[in-house]
Amino acid sequence: MIEENIYKIIIEIWDILKSFIGSIIFAVSVLLYTYLRNKITIFSRFGKSIYSIVTRKKYVLFWMDDDIKNSNSLIQCLKNSGMDKYHFRNLILARQFPYYPNSKRFIEGIILISTDVSKLSYDTDSRVKIQKHILSFVEKGGVLIGAHDIIYRRVRNELFESAFGCKLTDFKRFKSPIQYKINNELNNHPLLDGLPTSFYLLDSEVCWGTWASDSLILATCKIDNNTKPLITTRNYGNGAIIWLNSGDKQTEQCKSISIPDEKLLLIIKNAILNKDDIIQYNKNIYSRYSTSQIRQDWSENEITMQSIEMSITAHRGGGRAKFPENSISAIKNTIEEGKADRIEVDIHQTKDNVLIVIHDKSIDRTTTGKGMIKNMSYQELRKFHLKSSCTKEKIPLLEDVIKIIDGKCKLVIELKYGHSFYPNIEKRTVEMIKKHNAENWCIIQSFNDDILQRTRNLDMSLHFHKLLFGKLRFLPIIIDNKIRFRTLESYQFVDEFSVFYLFANREILKISKSMNKKINVWTVNDDKKKKKILKLGVDGIITDFP
Repeated sequence: MIEENIYKIIIEIWDILKSFIGSIIFAVSVLLYTYLRNKITIFSRFGKSIYSIVTRKKYVLFWMDDDIKNSNSLIQCLKNSGMDKYHFRNLILARQFPYYPNSKRFIEGIILISTDVSKLSYDTDSRVKIQKHILSFVEKGGVLIGAHDIIYRRVRNELFESAFGCKLTDFKRFKSPIQYKINNELNNHPLLDGLPTSFYLLDSEVCWGTWASDSLILATCKIDNNTKPLITTRNYGNGAIIWLNSGDKQTEQCKSISIPDEKLLLIIKNAILNKDDIIQYNKNIYSRYSTSQIRQDWSENEITMQSIEMSITAHRGGGRAKFPENSISAIKNTIEEGKADRIEVDIHQTKDNVLIVIHDKSIDRTTTGKGMIKNMSYQELRKFHLKSSCTKEKIPLLEDVIKIIDGKCKLVIELKYGHSFYPNIEKRTVEMIKKHNAENWCIIQSFNDDILQRTRNLDMSLHFHKLLFGKLRFLPIIIDNKIRFRTLESYQFVDEFSVFYLFANREILKISKSMNKKINVWTVNDDKKKKKILKLGVDGIITDFP
């Protein structure tokens, strides 16, 4: 018996040793791979720099997410237009960018064309690394030309969105050519050299969003009597960034790309050859006008070009001084008053899998009934009404709330409990959003990381907000529904953070800004709190009284 026990102990010790040795081997392998990868990148940059010096030619780096024949055709046309003095490099993979130096001494310009909502990389860390490398080149005086979907929301190039001054959120497709109208205020801009005041390109699609106040809108088109930007430019660091609408891919590559249009070639050529003049021209505009004057002089209809202002979110539907929380009456009142950019609601799931809008997992506090929601059918819940409701309102359905809001403002849907508590609640929520084509204006919010990840796996195009109480200063510890040893930097997959007002401080703002993430603060209900939060420079407040 004693021998058997000793044998078991020896086996257990051996298993522990094997696991330990395996972990060491794995860690050493990872470190060796990282070391060699970094060395290869350094040697590659060095070699390409030497080649540029010896040949006395700079590189123009080109990446397009389409058939390489189309990108080669576009490059050949650029060479034939008088740009054969450069080494054009057609990169098959965006992760090849860091293999090139990020200095304007060796690189003349970078061209990125996203034709079909393609990501630079499906790995978030790799995508961030690529963007940082390219933007460091621009900061040093380089020029970046980005086309079409490169800053569309589903591509998730957050650093590019900040640098270009816009996240594209909407689009419309066309079978006929798109008319480009040059902005008369800027018709002598170096990017527009040689272009007529009006011309057509076979773009097949127009994308738009809200542009930052210092983005110069050089060309526009009319869509449903609203003006949409087609060519924009903006200085970034010591360099310049240019966005072109051209580059959509439907059944085939748009003709302005696959059969390169002379006017599109001229715009790209001007961007590369006139980059120093473009940077200086933009500087002159900034020194001559304030951002408010730029907005006043050059805005028309939907080209607001407003700087990104603080957003207001109506907590639990808003209007809690007059109406019950999370009620249809509160939501309708918030929409009518028009003081909130977003309306936040909480959802739970009934026994018969109906999504309802209510804060708690029981109905005791907010209704005339008692009981756990997960144990009750929707018809059982209909027997009760919301407290403090003169009209005896019932608990709303999520579907009814989506129908009422209908894109008039954004809807923040907070999931309190996930799949383990309410089976398939994430899936049903996503299906409900898609059923009403509400992907552009619905946001998923939660304290729970598993809920956010599971919902994101169902539809990565949705927007996600991470709820947390805050972060302990100077320590890698955050507090959400638990205390976690985790950094904010690990939440690259979310779009914004929502933090309790007592934890809002300069450190958390600095970290979020370095990640290109926005910070919202909850729940801010009095003027004293608002003044304190405003001084911090947060991006939004969540309040019961918008």
